[in-house]
Amino acid sequence: MRAVRTDPEIRPATLTGLAPTRETIEKIGGTALVTVSVRHAPSIPNPHRHATSTSIRHQDHARRIGIAPGREAALLIAMQLAAVASSATTCACALLLLAGPGIPTAAAKDPTPAPTQAPAAAATATTPGERPLFDGKSLKGWAITDFAGHGEVHVSKGAIVLGQGYMTGITWTNSLPASNYELSLEARRVSGSDFFCGLTFPIAGTNVSLIVGGWGGGVVGISSIDGNDASSNETTKFMSFEKDRWYAVRVRVTDKKLEAWIDKDKIIDLATAGKSLGLRSGPIEESVPLGIATYETQAELRAIRITELPPH
Repeated sequence: MRAVRTDPEIRPATLTGLAPTRETIEKIGGTALVTVSVRHAPSIPNPHRHATSTSIRHQDHARRIGIAPGREAALLIAMQLAAVASSATTCACALLLLAGPGIPTAAAKDPTPAPTQAPAAAATATTPGERPLFDGKSLKGWAITDFAGHGEVHVSKGAIVLGQGYMTGITWTNSLPASNYELSLEARRVSGSDFFCGLTFPIAGTNVSLIVGGWGGGVVGISSIDGNDASSNETTKFMSFEKDRWYAVRVRVTDKKLEAWIDKDKIIDLATAGKSLGLRSGPIEESVPLGIATYETQAELRAIRITELPPH
């Protein structure tokens, strides 16, 4: 049996009714040994239909019971205790609540997990139509983009390192779908203060770039739409990016839409009908048809994948 510690930051709380509120359960988050006492008036025959008084407090010398993390487990135990106590005046049981401060909410924005900060495993296909574009060991399938003044490019510890230069990047040398596909990768800024992921990709017979962390470090958007680059069109966002933190970047191209996500947040949802799409003129044109570039920044890339989608 694992050792149990009590948490001095947790205070006694009183719960009213058979179903403690989520807010109250949050207050007792963390690893804490507590007791739950359920009291019923003898005249109440059915505890499930009437309010009861439930108190929760520390108890260092009580029976230890492990409960799975989450609010739901704590709520369920409270209900079960009320049920078994229906014929008694008091029922007490010690509970080990393992729900930490990161208790999940009832409805998450996106079930996709955020990227781990540990080294990525070798890339393998995990869904139908998906194929890895980086094997985790070499630049196979990629060419170093011929930017003037580019930094060194190499593979280290399962990641592609784009050394700091004026612009540094890699360009895919094999075939690609023209539409109905999804591209995903993980990227992080190691040094510098401008974009650490300029992802250029095909769409509607041309190419555009998703810029992540441009214009001094915080601009996100598509270059270009109706002649306006990522800093000045309807996709422009301003975000804060931490150095040495991996971010999951994903774009989805269909016949009618362009969508993009960073981690779990959807940042672009653009209907492309009637839009004039194209690259910003300049060195980024060297990234066609698919490329990933940086500007005056050192970055690392990993888990690069493409998934072909059914026509939309």
